[in-house]
Amino acid sequence: MTVVQRVSASLAAVLDDYAEFMTQAGLLKPKYRRFNLRLAERFLTVLAQQPGDTWQERWTELEAQYDLIFAETRPHWQSVQRRVLCTLICMRVFRPSLAFLVRPDCMWLKEYFWKTEAAEYYPSACETGRSRNVATHSLSTSMQLLARISLHQGKPLLDTTEGDFLEFAGLASTAGAALAGTRGVSTASEILRDLGVKVPLMHAGQKQRAGQFSVEYLVERHGVVSPGVRELLIRYLQERAPALDYGSLDNLAAILVRNFWRDIEHHHPEVTTLALPPHVAQAWRERYAHKPNGERRRNALDGFTAVRAMYLDLREWALSDPERWGGHVYASPVTLSHLAGGSKQKRQRRAEMQAHTRFIRPYVGRLVVHSRHRLELAQGLLKETRAQPHGERFVFRDTEYERPGTAENRRSWTLASDGRTPVMVQRVADGAKWNAEIEEERAFWTWAIIQVLRLTALRVEELLELTDLSVMPSIVDPAVKVLHVLASKTDQERYLPIDPELMSVLAAIKRRAKGRDGRVPLIIAYDLVEKTHSPPLPFLFQHVTHGSRRLFRQGTVNEMLRRGAVQAELLTPQGDLVRITAHDFRRVYATEMVNGGLPLHIAALFLGHANLETTRGYVAVYEQEVLQQYGAFIARRRKSRPEGEYPQPTAEEVQEFAEHFRRRTVALGRCFRPFRTPCHHEHACVRCGSLAMDADQLPRLQRIEEETQAFLEEARQAGWSADIEGYETTLIHLQEKKAQLGRIAAASPPEHGAE
Repeated sequence: MTVVQRVSASLAAVLDDYAEFMTQAGLLKPKYRRFNLRLAERFLTVLAQQPGDTWQERWTELEAQYDLIFAETRPHWQSVQRRVLCTLICMRVFRPSLAFLVRPDCMWLKEYFWKTEAAEYYPSACETGRSRNVATHSLSTSMQLLARISLHQGKPLLDTTEGDFLEFAGLASTAGAALAGTRGVSTASEILRDLGVKVPLMHAGQKQRAGQFSVEYLVERHGVVSPGVRELLIRYLQERAPALDYGSLDNLAAILVRNFWRDIEHHHPEVTTLALPPHVAQAWRERYAHKPNGERRRNALDGFTAVRAMYLDLREWALSDPERWGGHVYASPVTLSHLAGGSKQKRQRRAEMQAHTRFIRPYVGRLVVHSRHRLELAQGLLKETRAQPHGERFVFRDTEYERPGTAENRRSWTLASDGRTPVMVQRVADGAKWNAEIEEERAFWTWAIIQVLRLTALRVEELLELTDLSVMPSIVDPAVKVLHVLASKTDQERYLPIDPELMSVLAAIKRRAKGRDGRVPLIIAYDLVEKTHSPPLPFLFQHVTHGSRRLFRQGTVNEMLRRGAVQAELLTPQGDLVRITAHDFRRVYATEMVNGGLPLHIAALFLGHANLETTRGYVAVYEQEVLQQYGAFIARRRKSRPEGEYPQPTAEEVQEFAEHFRRRTVALGRCFRPFRTPCHHEHACVRCGSLAMDADQLPRLQRIEEETQAFLEEARQAGWSADIEGYETTLIHLQEKKAQLGRIAAASPPEHGAE
């Protein structure tokens, strides 16, 4: 590709090249030719009046006054003015600054650059987007970035280097347009790599992250006034640093420097050492125990413990190394009496967590069901919309939709000549319009995140660190697949067995993440806590945003769960939205495992807990489990008592007992509710935990599910909120009964002669 520089050409030569340039590229329509050329001549005439020997020198003088000089052309000639400006930039007549390139005046640079100078590489860029499942708007962002870099650096596209990306990103950050310098960098680097340019795989913000700060900076950033205390805090944190990860070190520095010492200096500037007078120490404890709004700080004891630990460490180190620490033995402002309420607060916090688990558990089940239904609806609507021509109305699931507009008349789709146009859909009833592809993408990832959290109880950071390499054969039995979970909070990796349901979910995620080459793309992740970059890995939970492949962030995961709760209409009896976080799935998972009979220490291994008390705090105890354990206790006690204390039942009682269970045969199986107890579910057997399903009644159960689904759709259309909640609850129990039948079938021996 040859780049023609015109910075020293004459005005007449530039005008001749301008007309030829626009005509060959098909950018100059005949009806606007005369007006466009006249405006280009006027623009160049104004530019030629500026001081300088070349067009670049003149533009440097004019750029700062651009809005003032061409104010009269706005807004009447704004569109044509922008086209003229972008054409001259693509002709390499002059090079604007980066701050000017990111302005709306340069909105046509991408289209003109890829239709003229880089036209031969345009098919390859589109193929890169297709092979990696990059959305149209994200591919457009990456191509815009490449055009800006090439035009700003004044070099051909294939001469772009990693340094050009980093320099452009740095200039963009300095100019106050950091996003313009980083958006699309991942796909942009892949476009160049496919063209044979040797640039490394990059991602947005890779080189702009500050990384881990030094201990000196962690202390000095808070503006400590006293030099002696500043030096002591730095030495203390440096001594503690080898035993702490960076996140814990950063948090400790914030407590000791910002929350403790800087607060002392702010309210008591006369204090210059860690030897605090009693009234100063008491005043600090009172301030720290409450937030600025007066609310009591829940983790105040953690701060008190950190401050007390520092004073005790200094005292101990002074005994072992008096030369370094001998002059820093002070009375701690936090005594054991100030930490006396710690056990009580822990018990209260555990009780609150368990009460929250009991409250949130049914809502989690409803969210799981809704996420699956939402995905089925989004996928079906996307498929149906793609099959319809533009402007055609159609009916999907008893709702009328329309695929609006025509692709040929959409200016924003001009660059997407590869046929990958947005699939817009509009609901006729209320006129709501949305991108069916984006909705299907959001529905899929919401469903995938919920399913993996539900089936594994991973921490959210562990979820996002899953890669294509995390699924591996077990060392004990290679036929069994396990999920390798990297070390996170407890610095201990673990392996979780993968059941068929989880395997199907992971396979669906892999199909979504991988490109057309059949591989999951390698991306670089940034740990916001440890402030480190990972090596390029095939992360499963990656998505394309503004042309860059990135991991989902923890905040994004919780926001997707919040949106799911809104769409599922998960409301409390008072009408407030139920807030479900990723960590709620761990608590529900632990509760179901332990209440289902799994030993507590095994549950701790599944959850990655180093302390059984932590797992015990996760488990919410229900009244039913209490009664079951009490019944087992009574049975064990009876075995140790004389037989005469428990009389034998009479024949009439035995007959009555047998008749009770003989009469408990129902349509779906048998009812095993306790003897002489009423039916608490008013014969709604599908909701009852005492129902033992008959394996031959699966067709009947499926018919009940279809009828309930039909009733639910009718209730939604009619707005019967009470019935909606009832039908959704019934559907959840129907799924549980179907799972029960699946377990029965899996546990049943094969019939004679079956293979």
